Amino acid sequence: MILRTILQTMLVRFIAALVAILMVVPGITAQVSNSESTSTSEQILAFQNQMPKEDSDAYARLHKVINLHLQNATLEEALNSVADQAGLKLMYRKALLQEEKKYSYDGKSFTVYEALWEILDDTGLQFAISNNQQLVLLRSRSSFRSDLEAYAISQAQTGSITGRVTDASTGEALFGANILVEDTSIGTATNIDGEYTLQRLPAGELILIVRYLGYITKNIEITIVAGETIERNISLELDQVEGEEVVIGAQALGQAQAIRTQLSSNSIVNVVSEDRLKELADANAAESLGRLPGVSIVRDGGEARNVAIRGLSSRYNNITFDGVRLPSTDFDGRSVDLHFISQEMLSGIELYKSNRPDMDADAIGGTVNFNLANIPEESFLRFNLKGGYSGQVEAFENFGASVSGSRRFWENRIGFAGSFDIQRNDRSSDELLTTYSVVRPRRAGEPHAPLETSDMNVFATNETRDRIGGSLMFDIHIPNGTIFLSGFASRLNRDVGELRRRLLLAENRQQWHYRTREIEVDVYSTRLSGEHSFPSLNNVKLEWRLSHSVSSRHHPFDHDAEFRERNAFRPEVNLRGDITTLADFAYNDFRNTELRRTDLTEIDARERDAIGQIDITLPWAVSDLFRGDLKFGGKILDKARDRDNRLTSLFMANFNDATLISEEGREMVTTDLGNISMINYVDENYSRENLFLGNFGLPHGLDRDLVNSIYHIHRSRFVDDLSALTDNQGGKERISAAYVMAEMNIGSRLMFMPGVRYEQTDGQYEAVHGVMSGTLNHTGWVADTSATRNFDQIFPMFQLRYEMTDWFQVRMAYTKSSSRPSFSEMVPRSAINPEGRWVRRGNPGLLPSEAINYDLFFTFSGNRIGMFTIGGFYKEIDNLIYLREMRILADYEELGLSRTERNYQLVQPFNNPLETNVRGLEVEWQSNFTFLRSPFNGIVINANITAMNTETQYPRSEAIRTSEGIVRVDTFRVGSMPQQPDYVANISVGYDYRGFSARVTMLHQGPQLFSVGLKPEFDSNTQKLNRFDAVIRQQLFGENLSIYLNLHNITNEPDAAQLFSDVFPTKREFFGRSFDLGVRLTF
Repeated sequence: MILRTILQTMLVRFIAALVAILMVVPGITAQVSNSESTSTSEQILAFQNQMPKEDSDAYARLHKVINLHLQNATLEEALNSVADQAGLKLMYRKALLQEEKKYSYDGKSFTVYEALWEILDDTGLQFAISNNQQLVLLRSRSSFRSDLEAYAISQAQTGSITGRVTDASTGEALFGANILVEDTSIGTATNIDGEYTLQRLPAGELILIVRYLGYITKNIEITIVAGETIERNISLELDQVEGEEVVIGAQALGQAQAIRTQLSSNSIVNVVSEDRLKELADANAAESLGRLPGVSIVRDGGEARNVAIRGLSSRYNNITFDGVRLPSTDFDGRSVDLHFISQEMLSGIELYKSNRPDMDADAIGGTVNFNLANIPEESFLRFNLKGGYSGQVEAFENFGASVSGSRRFWENRIGFAGSFDIQRNDRSSDELLTTYSVVRPRRAGEPHAPLETSDMNVFATNETRDRIGGSLMFDIHIPNGTIFLSGFASRLNRDVGELRRRLLLAENRQQWHYRTREIEVDVYSTRLSGEHSFPSLNNVKLEWRLSHSVSSRHHPFDHDAEFRERNAFRPEVNLRGDITTLADFAYNDFRNTELRRTDLTEIDARERDAIGQIDITLPWAVSDLFRGDLKFGGKILDKARDRDNRLTSLFMANFNDATLISEEGREMVTTDLGNISMINYVDENYSRENLFLGNFGLPHGLDRDLVNSIYHIHRSRFVDDLSALTDNQGGKERISAAYVMAEMNIGSRLMFMPGVRYEQTDGQYEAVHGVMSGTLNHTGWVADTSATRNFDQIFPMFQLRYEMTDWFQVRMAYTKSSSRPSFSEMVPRSAINPEGRWVRRGNPGLLPSEAINYDLFFTFSGNRIGMFTIGGFYKEIDNLIYLREMRILADYEELGLSRTERNYQLVQPFNNPLETNVRGLEVEWQSNFTFLRSPFNGIVINANITAMNTETQYPRSEAIRTSEGIVRVDTFRVGSMPQQPDYVANISVGYDYRGFSARVTMLHQGPQLFSVGLKPEFDSNTQKLNRFDAVIRQQLFGENLSIYLNLHNITNEPDAAQLFSDVFPTKREFFGRSFDLGVRLTF
């Protein structure tokens, strides 16, 4: 509450300043761009209504006595006569001299001041005097506007300085070095080649301050000459123990890059540098993202698939590539899978936790931007080859290869960069999922109601993931600008064989499943963009971007066969006993386990984004101490999405027809009841007795080819499940956006950036409505349906950065953000089953979730401490979307249903009418000890911890019988949000010594809500997770060749969840240890 109050007060107080600046800036820009002056002044000494000091040169000139000899002279001629006698040079714009008045004087005596007053009387003009003998002609207006105009004219022609910042010992470029002009708000940072440029510098003496973390700050005196560009190269010395030889390693370099970016950013951002991504890489880019504060990883097959940011799941995040939004790879939502992203194509990752007006607003959690590799001046060619071991299958089946390079041509005007990589990884796993039922209500003195195991699933999954991808990038430098053409493509193929043993203990039944899944995920994106500056227009900057991105997800073959054993357990089985012993009570009568049903699912989903965007930046300056940029622009996003589903099934309950059995083409064993026996499909060579560290076993497996032959032989007998057809959907959205923002630099320490963004969403959605019945939902009807949805949103926000000292920085942010409903939630689909008495449908009337976000952070930085940050965040989220299941009662008309559906069970997404609050505290420390003596100067530390808390009110309802009949009573319960851990901690300790580098990382993730139960005691929460990884690299024969070893999940830590006690586990998933051994060659 304190944080929110502070930021709200700051917002109100700065709105007036924003309005004033926006009114003043256009006038300044116009005056500067139209000035025709031929010299530059450093300071305005006097105005017409403000007499200078008596001891000044301007005072003496204004009181000098002159004689005017004019006959029908024009205004210009009269002013030039005064200026010549006063020893001044007249500065003006032609547009000002439109006065037709004539002047005649026969040697009359005046002081210069009196003459100017008389000549300019009734002209609407006034004058100012500069300290370099300039008589500046201005329009008459308020004193403040006069000051601004005079300053603008004095700055009309200035000097510039350019150069390169390098390491004094090695000559290597220092990327991200800060160059500031002392006692002003003027500054910049070096690019990837160490180059910098400062423009519009006032003529005369000034001092440049050059800073780079880990190096000694340098102050340099420079003389700026009007109209000229000075070249000044600067070298910085390491801040180290005298006499020690220090070689900065890859980890320290990567850390320094990240720190510099975070300190100079105008928003709250965390960074993963290029060196961190490539030199000592994590398993994938998403794993590196998970090392940042406030980020928790969502895994799939043991590798990072998505991330939750500040306790908010992936649906609340915005994923971009070089600022281009990526289309969703999720069937049902708007999230993007991250495990297809190769690190070889990246130059860094940025995680923006506070939005800016020039960024998409649908990012309640944050925006993750993956930067494609830059094209440096120096050419390179890099090869990478690795092989790996998977402990889960105890085999060397992982491998990867990549090549990347870049080159510039035609005196560096044209650049080319590209990368290509291919990988194969085994992602096999063992998983246990368990559900429980209440035996009876809780009695007094009992901690909870007694529970018994009702359903236990054991999975043994063999999965291979093949990735292939690449990127290309071209740029061409043109006068005052650059044109970019870039693109990337990635394909992920997943081949999954899943053996599942299901113990339905409450029903005295055991089921065996074998499921084969073939999954293809493709993502590609192209971008054409440009950056242009216009020196003649006060260096106005224009940026434009056109992009086209497509994601597709195809399931060409998803086959699941179910085998069922009746009366499967011995009578003495104890459903309240240790779950690890329950499987021991199964008969495992495979011959009398019948083939029950088989299903084939085919899914084809595609999403396409076409984007056009333009941004214009207008530099402005009131004085050297008060300057900045006014930025505005617009964006149009056209999104199209299609999803086609088909589920066909064959029910085998009476599959004892001799004709059908004979179609197998081999002798088939039948059960005692004459059905096809599972024993026909058993793989006798399969044994997984060591599942879950020996706690469970699968005595036999199922042969994949034999199981899949059921479909291939009997496909003509499969019938359509109509409920799957109701998941077919499509639609189009057009999101139009416009924004304006102003970055105000007040002195060298204060930056204030207010702004507002407007977004309008126009959607057309198509879906299927159907009514079906039968065991396989194969009878009934379906019909197409459609809906439209339009809404607009306004997002005010501001960012504040105040550098109280060179080593202490305060940041504040107030932002508003959003999360749109997914297509699956918005489309008007519905499926009704009268036999099952259920209704499942979408909700075209959903509102987008909206959040007000508050951030307050304190940062301490220096060569010794590195960077230490502590801060808090608070979010107020309205209209959170959740999937609700409830019984339809007398309010069926309010729900848009008929009386026929009364007492059916409804499953539908709704907006939560109750507010959700998310709050947290983040602490981060990044440092290296290069200032110490050897061997301690090679230590690099990265550590962060985030504590989070969520108050989410989950609506629920109960059907209660009253005198008026059965009514629904709505209530709610309070809990946390799914995927929001109580705390997340990352610790990384690295060591660099000459060509040797090593790093050990630990992830500690606290409990988080895994699934929401009807009552708090049925909430499933993940257990604490401690994961250790390590990487070792050694350079050979100089810097061109290196070998490396990556160790993943060293302690074989499972993903686990439970109810209120570990006696009742709900999930256990083991992925096994793995390692990669590779070699890298660079030219």
